[in-house]
Amino acid sequence: MDNETYADRDAEFVAGSYAWQHTFSEILGVLAKRGLVVESLREYPVITWKAFEFMVEDGDGMWRLPEGAGDIPLVFGLTVRRPGDRRPRAEGRELDHSVSQVQRLGT
Repeated sequence: MDNETYADRDAEFVAGSYAWQHTFSEILGVLAKRGLVVESLREYPVITWKAFEFMVEDGDGMWRLPEGAGDIPLVFGLTVRRPGDRRPRAEGRELDHSVSQVQRLGT
């Protein structure tokens, strides 16, 4: 049981926690199995919350690993489309999917 949240580390509650790790090959494999076309895959070295105590906030309110730790991806974004869907992507309206959203596509 967890008794801490990234939103309020001093919050008093007890909650269960469940997590699944999915590899890029698993996620992209599900998309391919469903026949979707990956138009872009982006990785980002920042996130919008302080996931770990050692993370540092940058000037834009984003959280990253400390200097010297390297820029490893903390989150990623995908843009996919159905085959034959030739509608142009709206500028600035790309869909970023989290792992949990991609998981709903099934395996």
